[in-house]
Amino acid sequence: MKLRSELMIRLRDRIADWNTTQTAAAKRLGITQPRLNDLLRGRVDKFSLDALVGLVGKAGLVVRLQIKPAAQPYSFRSSGAAFWPRARQVPARPMTAAMTAPATAVARTTDGSSAKGCSISQLTKP
Repeated sequence: MKLRSELMIRLRDRIADWNTTQTAAAKRLGITQPRLNDLLRGRVDKFSLDALVGLVGKAGLVVRLQIKPAAQPYSFRSSGAAFWPRARQVPARPMTAAMTAPATAVARTTDGSSAKGCSISQLTKP
């Protein structure tokens, strides 16, 4: 849609530079006056990209398509979803004893002593 809009804008500007009637401009482009009127009013849905490229050529303009790589690599997903960035692979690390031990907490009592070593389930709100 964006490409078609850009081509229509360029065509409209080029036709305005001709300072001629719609009938004469339509004859110059090889289309009918009502079709030219649709073009000048910006009715994008009535023109295919191929038709607009052909009209741009007849108007004496050149279309150049430039394709650049994206800033971030994208991959196709077979799930039918849109383009998603590739997931970063993180190597697995072996679990250590600290990772598998039950969680413990350090709490301070109202008198300032610690209740170090009790499990989280043993702590209650005052």
